Amino acid sequence: VLTVAMVASYLVPLAICRKAGSLYCFALVTPDTYEPPLLAAQYLLNVGIFQCDGWDIISNVTADVLLAGHWLAADGIKHNFGIVDTALVVKQVQGPPGFDPSSPQTLQASGQFLHTSAKHLANTPVFQKVWEKVFELGRWSDYDWTIKLDVDAVPLPLRLHHYLEKRPQSKLAFDPEIPGETLPFMAEYLYNA
Repeated sequence: VLTVAMVASYLVPLAICRKAGSLYCFALVTPDTYEPPLLAAQYLLNVGIFQCDGWDIISNVTADVLLAGHWLAADGIKHNFGIVDTALVVKQVQGPPGFDPSSPQTLQASGQFLHTSAKHLANTPVFQKVWEKVFELGRWSDYDWTIKLDVDAVPLPLRLHHYLEKRPQSKLAFDPEIPGETLPFMAEYLYNA
């Protein structure tokens, strides 16, 4: 018979034994969308964001409200949860004219739009608050890399560890004004869409 104590005795050493390239992941989860049930399933299967070395879930409601009906998952994420005081559903706005590399409807080589208008989510203020919450929670500082995930992203932490463990971080040319951090602050922005 496998007991909780037996499982915990194996998990605790794993949690405190961090390798180079350790990953802290966070995700913003919007209530009343497809995201909460997907997050609950990932929690129960211990996949996705929950395979990172450290993680936080951020929303604008409590974990119990976000995962209503998924009580085991709600209870499991409560201690790694942050609430931002802002609406998460934002409107789309007309983007600036010109090349839009994020649009699949742009001819990459020419910069020509294949559509009449480029719309973008006006979510910068939301993510400013999310990043403020990540810094306030402070768990990111215990890990080598911080990764912002969408709930429907499929991270593969073992592959990321292997890729990132020997990757040197770049020195920033500006001061990000992170309390307690001394320059040069080590950072690198990797984009994968």
